Amino acid sequence: MLKKHKALLISIFILGLFSYVFAAEEKITVSTFYPSPGGVYNELKAVNFSVGSATGYLDNHAITDGYLLVSQRLGVQTSSPGQALEVADNQAIKLGAAYLSSGGNYAHLATNEWYNGSAWTGTAAGVLLQLNGATSAIVYSHNGAGSHTAWATVSSSAGWAAGSCSRASKDNIRKLTAADYVSLRKQFREMNLFSYTRKDVPGKEELGFIAEESPDYILEPDKSTVTLLRAIGYCAVVAKGQEEAISSLQEEVRALKSEINSLGSVK
Repeated sequence: MLKKHKALLISIFILGLFSYVFAAEEKITVSTFYPSPGGVYNELKAVNFSVGSATGYLDNHAITDGYLLVSQRLGVQTSSPGQALEVADNQAIKLGAAYLSSGGNYAHLATNEWYNGSAWTGTAAGVLLQLNGATSAIVYSHNGAGSHTAWATVSSSAGWAAGSCSRASKDNIRKLTAADYVSLRKQFREMNLFSYTRKDVPGKEELGFIAEESPDYILEPDKSTVTLLRAIGYCAVVAKGQEEAISSLQEEVRALKSEINSLGSVK
């Protein structure tokens, strides 16, 4: 009888011990939920990941393996993104060999380089398209791993914007005088024109201007780019001045002929 009581007590003890272990295990699982929303981990892997309200966009959109889904906005080095994707100034987005970067009042789309706020980080030669908000200009350049040779500038100040040749878009309008034409003709005669090949298009001879030796009338504010429309306007003014000079000479010739004829009739 004693043996039966001892066996019963042992059974009750073992059953109570297992019940405690199971209860403790369940309690530990609940209290140490992983991963913790406030935790910091060296590495966190997930088949898919979603960020956003539990009762918002994510409820109606399934997420696929390997996808990251953000219901509102994603910021890179900014804690308050104002758009769906916002990257802080002086950073870049890379797509293959292409970089999209921005800093201050500029935006750049370039191959093989990007702007970090103070300098260009380049890996190889490529091309650059710059949107210059300060001058309302678009600049296309050839670059050589951080160095640039300006090719062309399109800007409203150069007269490329629609309607920019109308009076409404201009100030200080003044009709040129005869003295202006004389001065501009002299300047044009003294200006050198050149034959050259471009470094980015070797072997192809071209004719044209060198910015450092050209009048300010045809240059962009950076003094390194000749603007086509300004050059056309400058040449048109010089041509008109030349035409007026020729007309004046023709009048003098006719007057001289008339005098000569008068002298001949006197004989």
